[in-house]
Amino acid sequence: MRDWDDLLSFASNPAIHNLSNPSGTSFFFGKDFSASNKRTRFMRTMFWMGRPLEGYRNEDDRSKDQNWLSDKWASKVHEEILTDARADDEHFDVLYGGGAGLINDLIVDLIMSDGAMAGLAAVSVFFYISFHTQSWFLSSLGMFHILMSFPIAYFINRFIFQIIYVDTISTFLIFIIMGIGADDIFVFYDAWRQSYSQEPQIANSEVNRLSYTLRRAASAMLTTSATTTGAFAASAVTELMPTRGFGILASMMVLVNYSLVITYFPGVVLLHDRYIKHKWCNWRFCCQPRRLVSESTVEKDGEAAPPQQRDVDNGADVEKGRESSRGPPSRGPSLHRQDSFAADEASKLDAPIPDDDVHARYGPVTETAAPITRQNPLGIKFDAYGRVETFLYKRFAPFVLKWRGVVLMVAFAILAMMIGFASQLEPETEPPKWLRGSHFFQRWDDAMFNEFPTSTDDDLMIAVLVWGIKGIDRGDHSMFDFGTADCHGGACGRAVYDSAFDPSTTDAQNSLVKACEDAAAQVSCVRLNQINSCFMKDFKEYRLSKSQTFPVAQNDFYTAINEYVALPEVQNKYIATKAVYLEDGKFKWISADFKINFLWGRLYSGEDVNPCYDSWINFMNAYNKGAPQGVNNMFVTSSPQSAVFVGAFTSDAFVNSAIVGVGVALSIALVILFISTHNWVAALTAFFWVCSVVVSVLGITWLAGWKIGIIEGINATMVVGFSVDFCVHFAHNWTESELATRVHRVYGTFLEMGVSILAGGITTFIASIFLCLTSLLFFFKFGIFVMATISFSLLTAFFPSMASLSWWGPEYDYGDLKIIYRHVCAKVRPITDDEEEEQRKGKGGAVRESDTSNDIQASSHGPSSIALVEQKQNNGTGTKPPMKFSEMKQKVSAAATGEANGEADGNNN
Repeated sequence: MRDWDDLLSFASNPAIHNLSNPSGTSFFFGKDFSASNKRTRFMRTMFWMGRPLEGYRNEDDRSKDQNWLSDKWASKVHEEILTDARADDEHFDVLYGGGAGLINDLIVDLIMSDGAMAGLAAVSVFFYISFHTQSWFLSSLGMFHILMSFPIAYFINRFIFQIIYVDTISTFLIFIIMGIGADDIFVFYDAWRQSYSQEPQIANSEVNRLSYTLRRAASAMLTTSATTTGAFAASAVTELMPTRGFGILASMMVLVNYSLVITYFPGVVLLHDRYIKHKWCNWRFCCQPRRLVSESTVEKDGEAAPPQQRDVDNGADVEKGRESSRGPPSRGPSLHRQDSFAADEASKLDAPIPDDDVHARYGPVTETAAPITRQNPLGIKFDAYGRVETFLYKRFAPFVLKWRGVVLMVAFAILAMMIGFASQLEPETEPPKWLRGSHFFQRWDDAMFNEFPTSTDDDLMIAVLVWGIKGIDRGDHSMFDFGTADCHGGACGRAVYDSAFDPSTTDAQNSLVKACEDAAAQVSCVRLNQINSCFMKDFKEYRLSKSQTFPVAQNDFYTAINEYVALPEVQNKYIATKAVYLEDGKFKWISADFKINFLWGRLYSGEDVNPCYDSWINFMNAYNKGAPQGVNNMFVTSSPQSAVFVGAFTSDAFVNSAIVGVGVALSIALVILFISTHNWVAALTAFFWVCSVVVSVLGITWLAGWKIGIIEGINATMVVGFSVDFCVHFAHNWTESELATRVHRVYGTFLEMGVSILAGGITTFIASIFLCLTSLLFFFKFGIFVMATISFSLLTAFFPSMASLSWWGPEYDYGDLKIIYRHVCAKVRPITDDEEEEQRKGKGGAVRESDTSNDIQASSHGPSSIALVEQKQNNGTGTKPPMKFSEMKQKVSAAATGEANGEADGNNN
C-alpha cells in the first residue's frame, strides 16, 4: 500500500516528528513508533465537533437541543459509517469511541443485549420449574411472583424508605431473585407433595396438609431468607451510596419474595390441587381430562377391597366418590407405600432389622408398611416420592455414611488448598474495566490508554484549588436524593461560604498568583508544569497589558474586578463555568485548575492516584501555613467532570467495604443460625462450612487471575448470601427432626430437603450461565462468582456438611440451646412446685443410642433396673412399631417415676 508507506516516511521525518514535542505526530501513532522504527500496531485520528451548531447563537443557546442534534449525528455516523468500516476492511481492525452520542448508543446496545440474557434466564428457570413441578400452571404463577418481587421492593424503597436513586447495576438483581425465588418454590412445593406420605390425619385433610407444609417450609425458608437478607443488608453498612442502595433493594426483594411464597403461592398450590390437577396440565402434555375406570375389587393382602377407581393416566388409586387431590388413596392409617424398587431392595437382606427410632412424620409401621431394613431404616414407602428423593435416600445417604471419613479428609484438603490460594489475593492496582475484553469498545479504550503516549491533545483530568468555600450543607437531603430534580440532577446541598475569605488585599492578590505558579512548578503530577486556568494570574496579566498596576489597592479592587469580569472572554472562561463566583459584586469563591497526568473518563486505583494526591495535600498545607489572612483556607479537589480523587477513594472504599461487608454478613448469618436451629453444634457446623464456601470462591478468584477490586469486592459480599442457603437448609431440617440418632437424621434430611436444595441450586446455576454471556464485565464476573458459589455450596452441603453432621451433629438433646436457656432461667428465678416436680420425675436420665445399635438402653445416669429395650415383635413386617423420640423420653420419665415410687413403698414397708 504505497500511500501507507508515504505516510510512514512523512511521519518519521525528524524535521516534523519531534518526540519531545507532545503536539507533534506522537499523538497519532503508537508507543512503538519512532524515527528508527517505521512500524506501529496502532494509529489513531480524532474528529472535533464544535459549538454552536448552525442556527444557534452560542454554545448555551438551547443546549439540550444542540446536545440532541449532536448525539443524533454521532449515532448516524456510528450506524452508517463506522460499523461498516469495522466489517469491510480486512487489513485493519477499526475501533472507535468517544462522544456522548456514541456512549449513549453503546449503553442502549448493552441494555438490549444484556436484557435479552435476563429474558433467556427467566425462560430457562421457568422451564425448569415446570419440569420440577410437572405443571405449567404452577411454574407460570410462580415465576410471576418471583418477577413481581422487583417492582414491589422498588415501591417500598421509593415510597416508604424514600430511596429515589436506583443504579443501573440494580437491574441484575433480577438474576439473583430468580434463583432465590425458585429455591423457595421448590422447598414449599416439595413439602406439599411429601405431605401425602404423612399420617392419615394429615394426608387426608387439605387443611392439615397445608398446615404441615407451612410449618415445615415457612421456617426453613425464613432461615435462609433471613441469612440472605442479612448478607445483602451487610453491604448497606458502607458509606458508598450506590452500594448501600443496592443492598437495601436486594434485601427488600428477598423479604418480598418470602412474603409472597408463604401467602400468595399456597393459594396457587391449592387452586392447582383442587381444579387444575384433575387435568393433564403438566409440562409435557396439553390439558385433557383424566380417565377414570372402575374396578369392582382390588386385591389387598389377599382380601377383596371395596370398589374404587383407578386413575389410569398416572396410576394412582382414588377412593370412589372422592377427589384424588384431597388425599392419598386407600392407604389405611399409614402413608407409606410399597413399590417394587423398595421390595427388591428389602428382599436382598436375609432378615429385617427392627428399629425403635423413627420420626413420627414417616408414620407408624403397619401391616402394609415397608419393613425396616438396612437399605430402608425409616420404613419408607417410595411411591409418594420422586426418583431424586429415592436416590438420595437409598443410594446417596448410605454412601455419605459409609465414606464420611474419606469425604471429610478430601474436603479439608481442598479447603486448605483454597485457603492458600485466597491468601495470595491482592488489591487491584489497575483501573477497573467495565466491558469484557472482547468487546470492541473495551478494546478501543485499552488501546487508547495503553498503546499511545500521553499528549496535550488528550483529555486529561483536572485538579482544582478553591478559596472561599468552607463546606457543604446537605440540609434535609439524604445521600439517595442524588440526581433528583430537587438537587438539579446532581449532588444535593449548598455551599457554605468562608466568611473570612477576602482576596482584596494586596498580599492576598500576590498570594493567589503565587499559589498558581508554585502549584504548577511543585506538584509532581501537573501536566508539563502548566496552568490550565488561574483567574488572579489572568487578571494580573490583563492589568499589566493595559499598563495598569498590580496588585490593585484594596479600595479599588472590586471596581477593577467588575470591569474585568464584564469582558466577554472572561464571562465565557470564568463566570459561565463558575470558576469564580461573585455576589453583589464581591467574590464568594475563586478557583484555579491544572491538567494532571490522568486520562479523562478512566477510574484509577488509589495506588495510582495517591502519590499525586499526597503531593497536592503537601502543597496545600504548606501554602495555608504561609498564606496571608483571608486566603489561608484553600483546599484541593478535582473537577466534577473528572473526579479523579473521588474516584480513587471510591475504588479503595469498595474494597474496604467488601472486607467489612463479608465480616458483617457472616456474623449476621451466625446469629440467625443460632436463633433458627436452637442448637450450637448445628449452627457452628453449618457456619464453618459456609465460611469454607466463601474461602473457596475467593480461591477461585485468585485462580482466575483476578484481584480484589471494585467488582470483586461487591461480588464477595453477595457471595455470602448465596453460600448460606444450602448448608443452612440441611442444618435447619436436621435440628427440626424428631429422629433421635444421627444415622436416621441423615436419611430423613436427605429425603425431605435434598431434592429441593438440588433443584434450587440448578435454577440459580442456569440463571448465572446467562450472566456469563453478557457484555458488561460486572455481570460476567458476577456470573462466574455465582456459578462457583453454587457449585461449592452444593458439593459442600451434600458431602462434607452432612458427613460432619453424621459424625458429630446433634442427636437427642445434644447441643440444644433450649436446655441451656432453661438452666439459666432456673438460676435467675424461683422454681415453682410444678417445675420442681417435673424435674424430680425427669431425673431418670437421658436416653442414648449408638449409631451401630438398634437397641435403646438407659443412660448410666438413670436407674439400672429400668428396661427400655422393647422385645422384637414380628407382625408381618418383622419389626415392632417404631417409637418417637418424645415417646422414649416419656418412657424414661415414667420408668424413673415408677422405680422411685417403688423404692418409696419399699422403705415404707
